[in-house]
Amino acid sequence: MQAAPVLPWTMRPSKLVFTMDESNLPLVSVLMPSYNHGKYIRQAVESVFAETYRPLELIVIDDASSDDSAQTLEALHRDAPIPFSLEIFEQNQGAPTVLNRCLELARGELISLCASDDMHIPGGMEKLVDLLLADEKLQVAYGNGWIMEGETQTTKQMHTDAALEFLNATPGDAHQMMLTGSFPMWFQTGISRASMVRAVGGWDPERKADDGPRARRVYRYLAENGLGHAYSDVPYYIYRTHESNLHKNANKMREHILDAIDAEYPAESRSQVLYRALIRQMRVCVENDNARDAVLMLGHLLDDIDDPQLDAYFVPRLLAFAKDNGEAVRNPESGEWVAGVAPHERVQEQRAKIRQQRQQIE
Repeated sequence: MQAAPVLPWTMRPSKLVFTMDESNLPLVSVLMPSYNHGKYIRQAVESVFAETYRPLELIVIDDASSDDSAQTLEALHRDAPIPFSLEIFEQNQGAPTVLNRCLELARGELISLCASDDMHIPGGMEKLVDLLLADEKLQVAYGNGWIMEGETQTTKQMHTDAALEFLNATPGDAHQMMLTGSFPMWFQTGISRASMVRAVGGWDPERKADDGPRARRVYRYLAENGLGHAYSDVPYYIYRTHESNLHKNANKMREHILDAIDAEYPAESRSQVLYRALIRQMRVCVENDNARDAVLMLGHLLDDIDDPQLDAYFVPRLLAFAKDNGEAVRNPESGEWVAGVAPHERVQEQRAKIRQQRQQIE
C-alpha cells in the first residue's frame, strides 16, 4: 500500500473537476451514521465529497447528537457537490437503527460505509468498484486503510497478516474461522452489493453493536450461496482514534462483546472467543496507557470465563501478560504485583485478588 495520506485535504470538494464517464457505472451509496462527532464530522463528509468516483451519493442520519453535529451537517448539505440525503433524529435510536434507515434511503447498487469520525481516502473507491464489476459472484471488495491518532497523524495500516489469511480462505472456511476467533477485517474498508446487505437483514436493532454478528451473517450468506469476497491493497479508509472511541471504554466494550457472543456464537466456543476478545481489548487499553481499564477488563475476564478446562491454559498467560504491562496490576495496598505466572492450584486465589483490585477501582 502506498504511503499514508497527508491531511487535511489540499483541495476543497467544490473545486474538484471530475472526468470519469458515469454513464455505465453503478451508483455507490455512502452510509454515514452521525452521533456527537461535531469535532470531526466536517472532515468526514468532505472526504466523501472528495472521492473521485462517480456516480456517488451520501446519506447521513444524525442520531440526536447533543453537540453541534446537526448544524454542521445542515451547512454541508446546502453546498453539497453530490446528492446528499440528511435526516436528524429527535431521539437517540442507536447505530443499528440509524444504519438501517440509511439503507432504506440508499438508491445505489453498491454500499460503502463511513463513520462520522473517520474518513475516506479519495481515489480508492473506483478500484474496489472495478473488482466487483469484474466478477458478479463477488459481494464485497475490501481495501486497506490507516489508523489515525489525533488530528492528522496516521500511524499504522488497518489490515494485518491475519486479515490477509482470512481473505485467502473460502467464505465457508472464513465463517468457521469467525466462530472460533475474531473478525480480522474492517468492514468500513469494503464496498458491498446492496442486494447482499439487504439479504442478510442489514443491522440487527436488538444488538448493542452489530458489527461482529453482521460479519458472520454475511459470511454465512456467502458460503451458502456460493458467493465470494475480494481484497486490494489500495488505501481507502482512515480510522480515527480519539478519547471517545468505544473500544477505549472497557465496560461498554465488555457489554458489546458479551451481547455479540450470545447472539451469534455456538455455546461450545463462547469461552474461547470471549477470552480472545477481552485479551485484545486489554492490549488496546495498555497501548493507550489506560491502566485503569486494563485492570477492569482483566477482572471482568476472570469473572466472565469460569471454565476449569481453560483455567490451566489462560490464567497463567493472562497474569504474565498483566505483570509485563506496568502499574496496571500492582496491588494498591502492598505495592506488590497482583499475580505473576501462577500454577493452576493458585488460580482461585489470584482471581480473588484481581476482583478485589477491580472493586477498589469501581
